[in-house]
Amino acid sequence: ALGLMPAAAAGLIATCAILLLKILSVEEMYRAINWTTVILIGALMPLSTAISQSGAAQLMADGLVARWG
Repeated sequence: ALGLMPAAAAGLIATCAILLLKILSVEEMYRAINWTTVILIGALMPLSTAISQSGAAQLMADGLVARWG
């Protein structure tokens, strides 16, 4: 939020700190992950690329602007 570093780097540093300070174990971290959400996001990434590259995203955006401008 402050723009000091990329979000991925901040997340990695936070994860390492949690492990090094023994706040959570690796097993506890794995159990806390919602794997259904991870798979859903992974599956939607190529779909979003296809929608963008095909021009469908622009078509939808133009339609929304024309409707609610």
